[in-house]
Amino acid sequence: MARLMVLVMAGTLWMAPASTGAVTLSFPESTVGQVETQPAPEGGFGYDLYGGALYKGWSAPVPAAGEVEVPEGHVVRLKLSQAGAADLAWVDRLPADAIAVLNAYGLPLNDDDVRRLSRLTGLRGLEIGGAKVTSKGLASLRQLTALQYLQVANTAIGDEGMANLASLPQLESVLLYATQVTDKGLIALAKSKSLKAVYLGQTAITDMGVGALCERVGLKALSVLAGNPEFRGEEPCPAITDAVVEALLTQASLEHLDLSGSEITDDGLRRLSEGLPAMRRLVIDHTKVTAKGVRHVANFKALENLRCYGIEVGDESAKSMSQLKELRQLSGDIALTDAGVQSLGALLHLESIGLKDQGITDASMPVLAAMPGLKDLRLQYTAVSDEGFEKLAGLKALERIQLTGGKLTTRCVDTLATMPVLKRVGLMNIDARVDGEPTWKGIDGLCSLEEELWLCFCPALSPEDFAEFSEFTKLKQLRIESGFQSSASRPLTDEDVSHLRDLNALEYVELTSTVTTDESIEVLAQLPRLRALNLSCLATDDGLKPLASAPALERLTIASPDITDDALQRLPKLSKTLRSAQRRPFQLESAPVSRAHSGADGFWRNYDVGERDELDSLEGKPAPEIAATQWLNSGEADALEDFRGKVVLVDFWGTWCGPCIQLLPEIRRLHDEYADRGLVVIGVHSTKDADKAEEYVESNRLNWPIAVDKDEQTEKAFAVRNWPTCFLIDRQGKMRVAAIYKGDLEAAIQTLLAEKP
Repeated sequence: MARLMVLVMAGTLWMAPASTGAVTLSFPESTVGQVETQPAPEGGFGYDLYGGALYKGWSAPVPAAGEVEVPEGHVVRLKLSQAGAADLAWVDRLPADAIAVLNAYGLPLNDDDVRRLSRLTGLRGLEIGGAKVTSKGLASLRQLTALQYLQVANTAIGDEGMANLASLPQLESVLLYATQVTDKGLIALAKSKSLKAVYLGQTAITDMGVGALCERVGLKALSVLAGNPEFRGEEPCPAITDAVVEALLTQASLEHLDLSGSEITDDGLRRLSEGLPAMRRLVIDHTKVTAKGVRHVANFKALENLRCYGIEVGDESAKSMSQLKELRQLSGDIALTDAGVQSLGALLHLESIGLKDQGITDASMPVLAAMPGLKDLRLQYTAVSDEGFEKLAGLKALERIQLTGGKLTTRCVDTLATMPVLKRVGLMNIDARVDGEPTWKGIDGLCSLEEELWLCFCPALSPEDFAEFSEFTKLKQLRIESGFQSSASRPLTDEDVSHLRDLNALEYVELTSTVTTDESIEVLAQLPRLRALNLSCLATDDGLKPLASAPALERLTIASPDITDDALQRLPKLSKTLRSAQRRPFQLESAPVSRAHSGADGFWRNYDVGERDELDSLEGKPAPEIAATQWLNSGEADALEDFRGKVVLVDFWGTWCGPCIQLLPEIRRLHDEYADRGLVVIGVHSTKDADKAEEYVESNRLNWPIAVDKDEQTEKAFAVRNWPTCFLIDRQGKMRVAAIYKGDLEAAIQTLLAEKP
C-alpha cells in the first residue's frame, strides 16, 4: 500500500506531482496541524459516513509541515492546530482542492477565519466551532459546492445562516450542536435539495421546526438530542413531543432516529414503529417511553441498533426484543434476569449487549457464550461470579468487554486472557481476588490488547504489576483511574511511567492518581502517536516544555500544584500540534488534594487550595471540642484536653457511608499498631442514623472511643464536608492536619508521634 511521507523543508505552499504518481503538498516549515490520508471513498463524505465512519480508515497522522507526499488516489484530512489557526495566511497559497476534510473543531475561530478556510473549495467535510463564529461567517461557505458533511458546534450561528447551508448543492449531513438555531432556521434549512441527515443538540427547536424539515426534505437520519433531563441545566434543548410523529411518518426512508430526552410516549413509539419500516438505528434514552411501551420496538423489523437508557428494560421487554432478528446492538438500562437473557439468546446476529443488576447470574453465561457473533459485552453489578465468568473462556468473536462491580474480582483476568481477539478491556470497581494469588496475577496475559485497557477504581497495581505494561506494545489507550478502595492505595511513580517508554502505539493516556514529576512528562512527550494526555502529577512549569515538541499531542489535561496558568497557556503557542491545554485540580485517587497553605510538612490534604479556607483556618490552633449525645467505648465524656501529650486521630464516619466502612479496617490497624506509642483514635459518628451506631460498634468490635455527634455541632466545628474525613491533633492539643488525604495518614501519624511531648 502506498505510504505517506514527509520531507521537512521550507517553501511556499504548492502542489506538484511526485515521481510515484502521488502529489506533494508543501506547508510552512512550522506545522499547522496534522495530515492523514485514505483512499478516496466511493461515495465521498456524505450520508453514507453518518454515525462515525467519517473518522475511520485514516492513516497515522504526520505533521503538516514541510513537504507531505500524498499517495496516488488518496484524499487528505487536515486536523488544524492552535498554531495553524492563529495565522491562516498559508491557506491562501494552498491549492483549493488540496484538502478533502478539515477538522477545526474546538479552535477559537471567528468569521474571518471561516471566510479564509472557505477558500478550500474542494472540501467535502468540515468541522468548525468557536464562540465568535456567527451566521455572517457561515455565508462564506456558499462557495463550498463540493461540501457533503458539515459540523458546527458551540458557536453564535443562528437562523440567518441556515439559508446559506440550504444552498449547498451536495450537502447531505449537517450537525448543529449548541448553536442559536430555532424553528425558523430549520424552515430555511428545509429548502435544501440534497440533505439526508440532520443532527440537532442543545438547540431550541420544537415539533414545528422538525415538521417543516420533514415537509421538504427526504431524511434518512435525524437526531433531536435533548439529553438526560436531570443534567440539562439551562442550556436550550429540543422540545419534541408526540406531535412530531405525523411529520416523521412521512419519512418512509428514515433509517436513524435519535429522540433522546424528548417527550415521546409509549403511544408515540407505537405509531412510529408501525410506519417506519426502514428503521435501523433507534435511540429513546430518557424519553417518556416506559418499560411496557418498549414492546413496540418489535414492529421495527429491520432494526439493528437499539439504545434505551433511562428505561428499566425487564424480561417482558426482552421477549419483544427477541423478535428483532436483525438486532446487532442493544444498550441501555437492561435489568433482566436469567430468563430474559434466555429470550435474547434467539438473536443470532447480536454483536453488542449490556446487562446489569443482580438478576444476571452464572446461569446466563452459557447463553452469552453461545451467541456466535458477540463482539461487545458489558456486565454491570451483576451476580456473576469468577467461576461463572469462566464459562466465557475462549470466546472467539469477543473484542470488547467492560466489567463493573458485582461479585467479580481481579481473578477474571485469567479468563479474559483466553479470549483470542480481545481488543478492549474495561474493569471498574472490581475487588481483589481472594484465592490467595497475587491481586493482578495474569495481567501480562492481556498484552495483546490493541484498543484500550481501562482500570477504574480497582485495587492498586504494585510496581511489579505496572512493569508488565512494557509488553503492551500494541495498545492505543491506557486509562488508570484510582479511587477509594479498601486496599492500600499507591499513587503511580516515575518508575511506573518509565515502563511506558516503548509503547509507540499509545494514542491516549489517562493517569489520575500519580506523584510523577517532570521525569514522566519527558517520557510521555516522546511517545510518537500520543494524541491526548490526561495526567495528575507533580510536574513543574519547566517540566511542561517537552510537551511542546511532542510529535502528535493534540489535547492536554493536566493537574499539578506546581504548574502555573501562564505556563499552560503558552504551551499551545509553542507546540506544532496542540489544540487545547487545560488544567484541573490535582487529584489522588480521583479526589482533589493540596498541600498546606503554610508550613512545610509535605502532607496532602483533601480538596483544592481554593476550597480549603475554613479547614486551613483550623490548623495551628487548639482543636475544637467534641459535642456528643452519647459516648461509646468510654465510661464518661472525653474532652480533647484530656489527651494532651498524645497524638489524636479524629475519624468522622457513619454506618450509612460506604467509604467510611471501607476505611474502618485501616483505622483499626492504626489504632492497634500505634496505641502503645501514644496514638489515641476517636471516632465521631454522624447525627444521621445515630440510632444505628451503638449496634454497629458492638457487632463489629470497634474498640476505640466513639462519640455520637450532637445535632451536627462537631461536624460543623471541624468544617466537615464529606465522609469519611480524618483530622490529626498533635501532643500540644493543636490541630496539625485538617482533612488529611488518607494515603498520607500513617506517615503523618508517625511524624507527629516522633515529636517531643
